[in-house]
Amino acid sequence: MVAMAGDLNIRMIAVESPGDFRVDVNVYLIGRRDWILVDSAYGLNQSISKILGEINRYAGGVRNLKLVLNTHAHPDHFPGSTVLKEKYGVPIAIHEYAAPLLGDFKKYVEKYTILRGKDADIFVKEYLTGMCGARETNIDVPVKDGDVIEVSGYEFRVIHTPGHSPCHVCLYQPDEGILFSGDTVLKGMSTWIGVPDGDVLLYLDSLERLKKLDISVIYPAHGPIIMEPKEIIEENRQKKLSRMKDILEHLKEGPKTVKQLVNELYKSKIWRQKIWMGSVVKAYLIALEKLGRVRRIPRENLPSLYELI
Repeated sequence: MVAMAGDLNIRMIAVESPGDFRVDVNVYLIGRRDWILVDSAYGLNQSISKILGEINRYAGGVRNLKLVLNTHAHPDHFPGSTVLKEKYGVPIAIHEYAAPLLGDFKKYVEKYTILRGKDADIFVKEYLTGMCGARETNIDVPVKDGDVIEVSGYEFRVIHTPGHSPCHVCLYQPDEGILFSGDTVLKGMSTWIGVPDGDVLLYLDSLERLKKLDISVIYPAHGPIIMEPKEIIEENRQKKLSRMKDILEHLKEGPKTVKQLVNELYKSKIWRQKIWMGSVVKAYLIALEKLGRVRRIPRENLPSLYELI
């Protein structure tokens, strides 16, 4: 799919999931004379081949690709850029929080997962590098809030939008009202927020910030392009507020553990999904603790309980 904004071309490259525990990703090729990628999906042959095919078709070859901006450092977004840099020398940009971590995956695992020791080593070898195709690399352009990235005469502003990830950024073109939202704003699905790197309250703050911008179209990293930006931003906000209310309602019955809340809130019987949802529930509970709505009751050799205040 090709869109036009003024005389700027925007090509959405739909990269399909290569298998279990991975998801489809939208990668965007934008430019005219010179080009950048927003996100880069997986570093696997099938993903890279599809991206390179689109670059060759629309941008005249990888030599015209001046930069890959990754919206954040989750494994479905950045690995492709590490391969493009390794093979073709394409520079990489990512938020300054994540920049040093992509050069040292042991530090990456410490910040983005709860895994330690042997489990962390397995994650890096089998999932991060094996299943997602990531390579350790030095970042060429560490970005921060307010930085400007220029492409074909258009200036895009970097907006730091933590919550889904501490390093998450969106890319905003104010003249055309274009927002590349990464995972911060999605349509028809819910943005994942879980411990240790997710923060529900920061996410809500990021949505409030985006609501104040003059946006006409949102290009998300997953799902369809969003033509009703303010409505969908508010819908995303309401989903998080609704889940916090659900947890408070369940705690009215008495103190509960994270596992009890997961079993009551989610119907999945797949244990991997329940572990995944446990990190989500914990993130909501941390937010509710900060708001003074719940408190944690530590128990020796037993999971903590959470109760209403």
